Amino acid sequence: EVIHHQGMKWPNFRHWIDLQGGAAEVAAKYDYIWVVDDDVRLASGEISRMFDILRDHSEISFACPSFDAASDGVWRFFDGHDPRFKLRYTNFVECTAPVLKTSMLLDPLFQPCLRAVRTGCFIDFCFYPAAGRRDDGVAVLDAIQCHHPPRSLESPSEMRQVQAWHDHKNDDVFFEQERVPEDWWKVEPRFFQPQVFKAIPAV
Repeated sequence: EVIHHQGMKWPNFRHWIDLQGGAAEVAAKYDYIWVVDDDVRLASGEISRMFDILRDHSEISFACPSFDAASDGVWRFFDGHDPRFKLRYTNFVECTAPVLKTSMLLDPLFQPCLRAVRTGCFIDFCFYPAAGRRDDGVAVLDAIQCHHPPRSLESPSEMRQVQAWHDHKNDDVFFEQERVPEDWWKVEPRFFQPQVFKAIPAV
């Protein structure tokens, strides 16, 4: 099923949930959903394997694949592929390619985050507290490598054509309106250091 709807990823995700009949219907039909940017590249077989890994580690509420060495993005120093591991349990995965356990769509603490998010700004800081700040609730899957291509003049960011990068932080008003706890999302990225709590070695 392919649904075309103009706009940014997170508002479109909410639109898709509504088309399915609501969060409860989605959670009854799917166990995990990959809410990924449209320029991220990952082979279909690897997508299936990513879901298989998560089903084997059902404690994980939020995850993302690791990013290959050629991928662009400010967090690649952290979520870039580490061949030593199958997965790393952490307190942060970026909003570029997160996988959500669908039970979180029904979580009364995470639902305000979903209602608030527009550009993706701030929501990635909410994943860890929404998962109960557990040391096994959020993970980077090093067994899977995706590719996030660099943007250039020849392939500009569609999102930045809609809204300038420095205006993404304007999402703060929606997080305040939804009364998302400030210590979840009011984080200065320049001073934030993601942590790895533990890891499962690669086989």
